Amino acid sequence: MKYYADVVESHDPTDIGARLGDLARRLRASETQGRQARASDLAREGLILAGMLEQAIADCRQDESPVGALAMERVLAAQRGTDWWADRLMSAWSKPAENRTAADDHRYRVEPEGRGSTTGIGFTVPPFATMGRLPTVAPEGYLFYSLFPEIYGDIGRSLGADWGDRPVVVVGVRSIGTSLSAAVAAGIRLAGSHVVRRTVRPIGDPFQRELASDPSLMDQWKDAASRGARFVAVDEGPGLSGSSLAAVAQAFLRAGASPERLIIVCDTLPTNLPRASDLVRRAWNAATVVAARPLMETMLQTRLAALLSTSTGLALTLIRDLSWGQWHAKEAPLLPQLERRKLLLWDREREVVAKFVGFGATGHLKARLARDLAGMKMAPTYRGFAHGFLLLNWEGASILDPRDPAARQVVLDAAPGYYAHLRRTYPAEIAVEFDDLAQTVEEISEAWLGDGHGDLVRRQAGMAAGADACALLGDQRPEPAEWAVRGASVVKVDAADHFLDHSWARNQDIAFDLAGFIEQWALTTVERARLLDSYVSRSADPGVHARLPFFHAVFAAHRLATLDTAYHAGVVGHAGAVDTERQRMGQALMAALTQRTAAACD
Repeated sequence: MKYYADVVESHDPTDIGARLGDLARRLRASETQGRQARASDLAREGLILAGMLEQAIADCRQDESPVGALAMERVLAAQRGTDWWADRLMSAWSKPAENRTAADDHRYRVEPEGRGSTTGIGFTVPPFATMGRLPTVAPEGYLFYSLFPEIYGDIGRSLGADWGDRPVVVVGVRSIGTSLSAAVAAGIRLAGSHVVRRTVRPIGDPFQRELASDPSLMDQWKDAASRGARFVAVDEGPGLSGSSLAAVAQAFLRAGASPERLIIVCDTLPTNLPRASDLVRRAWNAATVVAARPLMETMLQTRLAALLSTSTGLALTLIRDLSWGQWHAKEAPLLPQLERRKLLLWDREREVVAKFVGFGATGHLKARLARDLAGMKMAPTYRGFAHGFLLLNWEGASILDPRDPAARQVVLDAAPGYYAHLRRTYPAEIAVEFDDLAQTVEEISEAWLGDGHGDLVRRQAGMAAGADACALLGDQRPEPAEWAVRGASVVKVDAADHFLDHSWARNQDIAFDLAGFIEQWALTTVERARLLDSYVSRSADPGVHARLPFFHAVFAAHRLATLDTAYHAGVVGHAGAVDTERQRMGQALMAALTQRTAAACD
C-alpha cells in the first residue's frame, strides 16, 4: 500500500538564487564574527537549498531531448554552487573561521567561470529566468530524519586521507544524493585529492532501478578508470531494495572500475534488503560500503548539545536519547520508525526536549508555530530552535494515561478549542488535493477490501470539496499518547510538526484531525456529538459535518497504509500488535466506506 511520498515543491530557480545570495551574506557575517555554530547552520541550509536547485535543473535537463549546450551549462553552474556551499559547510564544521588562512579561503572559493549574472556567492551562472518554475524535491532526510550532510563530508575526508592525489569520481543519486555527494566531495578535497562530481537519477521499477545510458558520462568514467580513479556512489539509503545505489555501482563496474576502488557511502549498512534482487545484492557485495549512521549517532550524542547551547544561549547537557519513540515512558509506540529524533537535555533548571523538525525554512516554520501554540498555552513552553532541532520544556511525566477517566475528560473538554484554533489560525498556502486523496483512498480500499468502493469514495470527496475545506499547518497526531495533562490543563506535545510528514497525507483539512480523534479515542456517539458541537461553535465551521465522512476514510486509509508498510517491512519485536492494529484499521476503513456513511453527506 502507498504510504511514503516525496515532498515535491514548485520553485523558480531565480527565487532560489536570491535566497542563496541572502544566506551567503549572512554566512559571511557569521564567519567574520567567528560564530562557528551559526556559520555551520547557515552553510548547511545553503547546501541543502543549492542541492535542491541543482536537482531541479539536472532533472529538467534529463527530460530534455536533445540536450543543448545551455542546458548542460546550467547544470554545471548549479553544481558549482552546490560545491561552493559544501566547501563552506566543511570549513565551518572542521575549522573555526578565525583559524583559517588565506590559502583556506582560496580553496573554499569556486572561481567565476561561464557567462551570465553574478549570484553574489563567488561564481557566475547562466540566466535561469527563462526556465520558469521547476519541480523541486525537498529531501526527506533533511525534513524528517536529522541527516547532517557534514557527517558525509567527514566520511569523504577520512576516505581521501588514504588516497593521496589519485583522481576520484563522486556520483550522487538524486534527490538527496545531490547535496550529500557535494559534502563527500568537499571532504575528499580537504584531504588533498582531485574530485570530479556528477549526479544521476536511476529510473524504472522502484525495487529494480536502472541507470540510463549516457555515452559522454560513461566515456568520462572509462577514462577515469584507466587512470586508477576511485569511484564513490552516494545516497541516503539503501532503503528496502538498495537498487538505486546498486545501479550506480553497476555502471561504475561496466566503465572498468575495479571492485577494490568502488565505494558506496550511504546511511546504513545493507544488512536487510527485503526487496533486493540477486543482481542488486551482487553489486552491493562488490563494493566497500561506508555507513554514516554510526558517525551520526556519535555526533548527536557528543556534539549536538554544545552546538545547541552555543546557538540558543542555553546551558544544555545531554541526559538521554529519546528517539524513535523512546520518549513514551508507559509503552513503546507501534511504529517507532515514524517517530522523530528526540534528545532529553538539562538546562541547569529543568528538562528540555530537543526534537528534530527539519533544517532550513521548514524547521523555522514549525518553530514559529510551536512558539505561537506555546504562547496560547496549547503546547509546551518554547525554548529555541537551531540546527533543525526545536527545543521545548519536557512534558513527558504528564503524558495522559488513557485509562484515567478524569484525564480523558480533561482532553475531551480541551480538544474542540484546540482544533478550532488550528482551523482559524493556520491555513496552508495550498489547496486540499481531493482528486489525489480520493484516488489514494480508492487504491488502498481496493487492496484491502476489494473492488466496488471507487464511486462511493469519489462521491464523499465531492461532498467534502464543496463544504469549505481548508488545508492547514495543522496537527495530524490525535492519539492519546500525544496529550499531556497537568491537573485541569492540557498541552498538545507533538503539535506543529506532523502536518508535513514523509507520507501522502499532508496539510490536511481539520476534518482529518477530528476524524482521527474520534477514531483513536473511540468516542461514543454522545462524546462525538459534544466534540463536534463545541468545535463548530468555536470555529464557525458547520461544513465540517459534510467533510467528516470523506476524511474518516482518508484517516483510516492513511493509518492502515502506515501499519501495512511497517508490517511488510518486518517490524521488530511486536509484529503481532502491528497486525492486530492493522486489522482494526481495515475494519475502520470498511466502516467509513458504507452507503450509510455516504448518505450522511447528503
